[in-house]
Amino acid sequence: MKKMKIGKKLLLSFLLTVVISSLAGVASMFLMHHMDTTYGAALTDYGFLQGDIGKLGMDFQAHRTTVLYLIQETDSARRSELKDELQNYVNSIAADMDELANDCTLQADKEFCANLQNLMAEYTVARDETIRISDLSSKEATDYFRANAAPLAKELSQQISTMLTEKSTAGNIQSKNLSKKAITSLITNIFILIAAIVISIFIALKLTRSFVRPLKEIEKAAKETANGNFQISVTYSGQDELGQLSDSIRKMTENLRIIIKDISICLAEMANGNFDIQSTAGDAYQGEYVAIHDSIFCLRDNLSRTLSEIDTAASQVDAGGHQVSNSAQSLAQGTTEQASSVEELAASFSEISNQVENTAEHARIAKEENQYTHDQIEICSSHMNHMMDAMRAIEEKSQEIHKVIKAIEDIAFQTNILALNAAVEAARAGEAGKGFAVVADEVRSLATRSQEASKGTTALIDDTVRAVAEGTQLSNDTNKALHDVIMSAQKVLKEMTLISDATEEQADSIAQVTIGIDQISSVVQSNSATAEQSAAASEELSSQADLLKKLVSQFKLVR
Repeated sequence: MKKMKIGKKLLLSFLLTVVISSLAGVASMFLMHHMDTTYGAALTDYGFLQGDIGKLGMDFQAHRTTVLYLIQETDSARRSELKDELQNYVNSIAADMDELANDCTLQADKEFCANLQNLMAEYTVARDETIRISDLSSKEATDYFRANAAPLAKELSQQISTMLTEKSTAGNIQSKNLSKKAITSLITNIFILIAAIVISIFIALKLTRSFVRPLKEIEKAAKETANGNFQISVTYSGQDELGQLSDSIRKMTENLRIIIKDISICLAEMANGNFDIQSTAGDAYQGEYVAIHDSIFCLRDNLSRTLSEIDTAASQVDAGGHQVSNSAQSLAQGTTEQASSVEELAASFSEISNQVENTAEHARIAKEENQYTHDQIEICSSHMNHMMDAMRAIEEKSQEIHKVIKAIEDIAFQTNILALNAAVEAARAGEAGKGFAVVADEVRSLATRSQEASKGTTALIDDTVRAVAEGTQLSNDTNKALHDVIMSAQKVLKEMTLISDATEEQADSIAQVTIGIDQISSVVQSNSATAEQSAAASEELSSQADLLKKLVSQFKLVR
């Protein structure tokens, strides 16, 4: 049965039921035909024959009475009527005798009918002679009738009565037998009908059981699968549609079990920081499952690529921080030298004030010192330009790092959403999704920590950018001051040249130089503080870059 299709099973069961019903119907029809034949034979042998004999006896008695009336009647008109009436009875008797002869089927009945016809012939001769004599003499006719016709009539009546009694008795017996046969036939029909119904019910139950048992097993497997239990197995096997459905259920549960196990392994590895993973069940991802496979490994590639970019950016920030620190240290050293030069210049101008008489010599010395100061200021201006270029580079890199951190925050947010969706799906899966829910919680926790770290890094980078902006502003101010110093130094040099021609203006020029020197001293001190701040900020930026590199180094990225 398992090798047959459901349609063939149903067709075979229907055909068996039809055959059984047909056999029961044929048997019932055979019994009914047999009863009909038996009733027909009984009706023919006893019923019809009994009626014919009864009618013949009644007609014969009426005929006999009419003959007696005719013998006693003397009126010619009345005798004519009686003769006509007698002729009608004679015709009826003849017709009754013909019907009786036709209805006789048994040999004894045929012999009785033949004997009755012989007696009737003898009686007819005696009767006709009696009627002829009655036309002449009523008394002689009566005597003749009594001597010749009456015994024959009596014998005919006795045979008709005896035959009627025998047929009535035999008919009653046959009727009882037929009643018994009818009851037996009815019981047989009922038994055949019950047997057909029982066999049909047995076939229906057998067919139903062959459907219900595998369907219940398949239904149980489907419910367990819907509840997240993929360890359920379907034992039914066959070549029919239910067997094919069972094979499909088994393949589906096995494929889902493989896919969920592979997803759990991949997410567990990524949760442990290992992004260099590959699927061990690539052939199991078919149809709509391919999108799940592609999404997981797209997430892996995006996270790995982002962390690689963070590592690269941290290296660049670290290198830039060291470069800024070195530049700031050089600037601090230059400002120290500038402070020393300013002090020497102040001493020289003090000497010029005390030794006005040596103006020319002092002017020459002042010119040389002013030239030297001018050269140093040009050097400071060049250093400030380099420092401003470095500060702009730091600001650009800080903006790039800010973009990378923004990308990390977006990825962390998307990872958090994906983990939340995974937790919801795990909650729907029930007991079977508990492990998947734990993995989803760990992924969401990692995404939250990544988001918090990125926010902290963003805050530090924003502080660094603000410090760099302040350093840039201070550098611009310093550059402007240096430009003013250069202009002042040029004026001093010009004035020193004109000292020999305008000694009266020497005091004013010295005052201006003194003011310029004070400005230079203020600017130099400001440059020194700015250089120290830049050095401290670059060191902090470098330490943050090292921390970021250490965090990234905990992940095993895709190579």
